[in-house]
Amino acid sequence: MAGHYPLYNGPAIYRWAFELSLMWCHRFRLSSKWSARPWRLFVDNMAFMFAEKNSFWCVVNGGRLVLKQGDLLVLRGGDKIQYGGNPSAAGIVLSLGLRMQQKRGDDFLAKRAFERRYRLRRPQDYAAHFDSIHGALHGPLIHRNTAVAGAVLHWMTFVLKETRAPSRLNLNLSAATLQKVMDAQAWAEARLRETITLRDWAGSTGWNPAYFCRLFKLETAYRPMKWIEERRMEIAREMLLGGDLSIAGVAEAVGYPDSFYFSQVFKKHYGVPPLQYRKSGSDFAASQTGC
Repeated sequence: MAGHYPLYNGPAIYRWAFELSLMWCHRFRLSSKWSARPWRLFVDNMAFMFAEKNSFWCVVNGGRLVLKQGDLLVLRGGDKIQYGGNPSAAGIVLSLGLRMQQKRGDDFLAKRAFERRYRLRRPQDYAAHFDSIHGALHGPLIHRNTAVAGAVLHWMTFVLKETRAPSRLNLNLSAATLQKVMDAQAWAEARLRETITLRDWAGSTGWNPAYFCRLFKLETAYRPMKWIEERRMEIAREMLLGGDLSIAGVAEAVGYPDSFYFSQVFKKHYGVPPLQYRKSGSDFAASQTGC
């Protein structure tokens, strides 16, 4: 009969078997002088931190970022992170951690080549989806499983549309790639007072420079040589506040034999020359950490 579709025992028209684990879902306030201790995200988890109000700073795998209002930070399994509040104004952060594995054990979100940071076009919608998850978690127990799973899937669909994160081309190398990048960071950390060339650094991983640059930026959000500069400036800042080395001594210790050039780079980074930074003490340092 035309228009009549009887029931039948044929193949499913759609199937997606997965296991969803929501690790946390928190909205919290970051006070101006508070900072978390460094911690590492479990390898099979992913996390998303959204700056709902004002900004906050973070250091991910040694690279420093500032998340402004409306920015979304994406953390992958194995990432090492530390974060804290902007000293000029308290911030509000929406933080969500989860694991979503398909039937054969693949992590669905880990298959996406997310960038480290996104500026969302519709930040209010992100907050609304987050609130839906939070509300489902505190809803009636009889409907909680389906409500939470549905809210998370709606949130995830929104994130994928906003970020447009493509699929990774070689998923089996994801964990190995992150480990190699972390090993490369350790290699550079041990040689910060030396001259580091991109060719030598890439060679320590067994990758060619172009491939090394692409994967390093994918995992850290920094180009390799920019990451070195950031790390050198961070160590120099700590040495200026916590030691008695001369400016030239600090410059040499972080790989700048020319102290004048070091002072130029430092001022570009922190807004004042190294000597003024040291004289201003910890109060000035605290005001600059999240800027």
